[in-house]
Amino acid sequence: AGSKGAGSKVPSPVDTCCPVNTETWMNFESELFVGKIVCRFKGIGCPANPAAVKTKDDFFKTQKRCTFQVLVQGRFKERVRASEIQTGGEFGKPFQDVPPHYLIKAGCKFFQALTPGLEIDLLCDEPYYMALLGGTVTTLAIDETEDKAVDPRSDVAEDNGRMFGGEGYSVSRRSRTLGNPDTAAEYWYNTTDVYTFDYFQSVLLFDEYCLDIGIVKLRLDRHLNGNPICIMAKHVDGRYVYNFEIFHECLLSKSDQAPPGYGAKT
Repeated sequence: AGSKGAGSKVPSPVDTCCPVNTETWMNFESELFVGKIVCRFKGIGCPANPAAVKTKDDFFKTQKRCTFQVLVQGRFKERVRASEIQTGGEFGKPFQDVPPHYLIKAGCKFFQALTPGLEIDLLCDEPYYMALLGGTVTTLAIDETEDKAVDPRSDVAEDNGRMFGGEGYSVSRRSRTLGNPDTAAEYWYNTTDVYTFDYFQSVLLFDEYCLDIGIVKLRLDRHLNGNPICIMAKHVDGRYVYNFEIFHECLLSKSDQAPPGYGAKT
C-alpha cells in the first residue's frame, strides 16, 4: 500500500506487516490515499510475545459481535467521484476444486441482481469481484479534520452527513445511494475530509482461514490456490487507494509469495 522514496531502504518484512490485535495502527500512503489501518482478528495471538496482544476476546463477543474488523482512516490525495472507487477482491491465479460452473454462474447473476454495479468473474484465470466502496463498507464516518476525526480504535458509528450536504443517511440508504453507479456519480470523496471505512463481519475466520456458516466451516485454502484474501479499494483506472493482503500458513505451499525455501525437506 505504501511507496518508497528516492534512496530509501526496502522495508523489512516486519515493517510491511500490519499489527493485529495490538490496539495500535499502522500508517500508510498510496497513490490516492494517506492514512492508517487498524486490524482485529478473532483467535489471533502472538505466542512469541503474548503481552503484545491487547484486543480482548470480549471485543468480538460484545462490542462488535464479529470475527474480524479492518478499519482504514485517512484522506484522499485527489478529488474523486464515489462511482469511481471500488472495493472487493482480486486474485492472481484461478480458483481450484470449485463447484459446478453452472452453480457459480447462477450465484454470480443472483448477487449482481442484488448489487447494482457489481463486477464479478470467479471462473477466469484471475478471479475478481468488485463493487462500489461507499455502498459496500460496513460503516462510513466522515470528519472535517484529523483533530476532529473519530478515534480509529473506538467503536466507530455511522456518520456520513458530510457526504450528503449535512443530512445523515441511514446505513441502508447510504448503501443504496453510494452502491448504485448512477446515483453514486453525484457524490465525491474530497481531499480535506477524513474518511473512516470500517469493515467487519461474523462469517470469515482468519485464524482458521475458513467461512463459518453455522452448520459447517468451509476451508478456503482448498479453493483459493494460494491466493490471499485482501482488504482493498481502488480507482476504476487501476490506481489503488489501499490493498492489504491477509495471509495464513495454509496458503503458503501454493503461494508464489512464500518465504524462500518454505516447505523444503531437511
